[in-house]
Amino acid sequence: FFKVTATTMVTAMKGVGLTAALQYLYLIRFVEAHQIGATDHEGTPAGVLFANQLMPRERLPTFSVAPSNLKTILNEDAETDQQGGPLRFAVERIISGLYTSHYATWEKVADGRVIWRQAVEATHAFGNADECFSLNFHFSRYQMQPGCILNIYDPDSQEAIGPFTDKHNNPRNELWTPIVKSCDVIIETECQPGVDTSVLDIALQAANVAYQDFGIQRESSQDGDDFEDVDRKLASACNVNAVCNPDWDPEQRSIAAMSIKGTKFCTGFMVNNAMNDFKPYFMTAHHCQVNSENAHSLVTYWNWKYDACVGGTLSDVGAQYVEGAVFRAEYEPTDATLLELSKNPDASWHVTYAGWDRSGDDTEGSIAIHHPMVNDGMKISFSNDPTTTTSWENDNSPGDQTHIRVNQWHSGTTQPGSSGSPLFDKNHRVIGQLHGGHARCDHFEPDWYGKFSVSMSAGGFSNFLDPQGSGKSTVDTISISPTCGDGVLDPMETCDTNEFGTKTCSDYGFIGGGTLSCRSDLCTIMTDDCNGGCGNNVKEADEVCDGLDISDKTCADAGFTTGELGCHLDCGSYD
Repeated sequence: FFKVTATTMVTAMKGVGLTAALQYLYLIRFVEAHQIGATDHEGTPAGVLFANQLMPRERLPTFSVAPSNLKTILNEDAETDQQGGPLRFAVERIISGLYTSHYATWEKVADGRVIWRQAVEATHAFGNADECFSLNFHFSRYQMQPGCILNIYDPDSQEAIGPFTDKHNNPRNELWTPIVKSCDVIIETECQPGVDTSVLDIALQAANVAYQDFGIQRESSQDGDDFEDVDRKLASACNVNAVCNPDWDPEQRSIAAMSIKGTKFCTGFMVNNAMNDFKPYFMTAHHCQVNSENAHSLVTYWNWKYDACVGGTLSDVGAQYVEGAVFRAEYEPTDATLLELSKNPDASWHVTYAGWDRSGDDTEGSIAIHHPMVNDGMKISFSNDPTTTTSWENDNSPGDQTHIRVNQWHSGTTQPGSSGSPLFDKNHRVIGQLHGGHARCDHFEPDWYGKFSVSMSAGGFSNFLDPQGSGKSTVDTISISPTCGDGVLDPMETCDTNEFGTKTCSDYGFIGGGTLSCRSDLCTIMTDDCNGGCGNNVKEADEVCDGLDISDKTCADAGFTTGELGCHLDCGSYD
């Protein structure tokens, strides 16, 4: 990609009409603005490329979000905060029936491709034009065909998300998008010539309209300023940018800001398992309200932080994200939830999988890495005091032993958005996740973290994080090898191309032989082609199910009315 200036562009377009020259310059500007980093998120929308062949924007079918009372919404949030619920940054507005492929109006351009567009306008959703900050969307049906893509964009500001493709199809046939930093957008489906558009199944259910400025860029000089100074509710002034402590960079890369159902905000983190096999397990707080019914709505945003300790630039929140997860376990006494993301974060993002200590021992000092507010980058906090084992919001030790009490923070603090973030010991291992507390910049009071060791034992998290029952007390943080794919087995890899060391299928409990394979993007061993064993995601003759292979069964087939069907670890029954 090369940069083109206005002067050189007009010179190069000499003799072509001024309108065409300016349109081409606009396209270059849009592409520059839309280089957002993920390999499947590149491209320029057809509505921009073929603007002179399509109906003008003002003639598009448009859904205008009716105004809501922002004061009422903020009062609801204050009540939720008192009850210990997660931060809310957006409200849902139903659009059902307006953007559905069954009633699509397709426009055809000269090269034969077809385009279907709908506008969504929410600039005055809360009365004033400056009170809506972003949109994200829920498609209640999403089955995209190869050769088709979906983009969501603002042609004026060049803010965009997508393209979404058939790679985003999933068993639930739904799509929850990340935020687009605009409140006036076009939703566009484009199909290449020859694609049968009648088999598309797309239906837009809702727009989630943000009244908090999640992900909105701001001047670095505002970092730490109070709400009154900049008319924005930023993270409190005593918070410390995570980048100030580069020795904690590996652990910072495991942290994500997260949204649930497009409206609520918490912190979570990738967590390693005893097999070091890069399964994308993800932990957060139970009170963040992720469960089996809504885990697929999770969107995780990675490496959202400043590039300098003081000042600097806050990275684009939309540059690195993963949509969707599967619920795995929860344990309310420790306020812990375990999920499995729909896919591993892209290797180029260098996301890590946090190590842990399940000994349950108290530790000398502790460290928190978190996203305290919806509109500010990752922060880091340090306590020099020994931790104590207690009950939730109780100062007496040992109590019911479900929580870790952090006496006070000596550097930084925590805030509502920090919920679900990990607590590390000085050995860089997770020992808990944030439940809540009373800490703030001018209030040196304790916080309580759900105890990881109890979540592992009493909460059953060990079924996933130590599936072979190794009993390991500690595991370390790992990251995907930067040399994956070179055919050489490196320390961070379990395989590389056709190199497996001495491992065979029998090492993984498969008594019927078979062949190991290597996942090329992660350099981790796959056992799909091994025979005679539970756990290879292939239902065999003596199994009811196996991992993700449930033979298209649903909860109704198993005698349940709601929920998401899973397979028991012994492959002998459904969960």
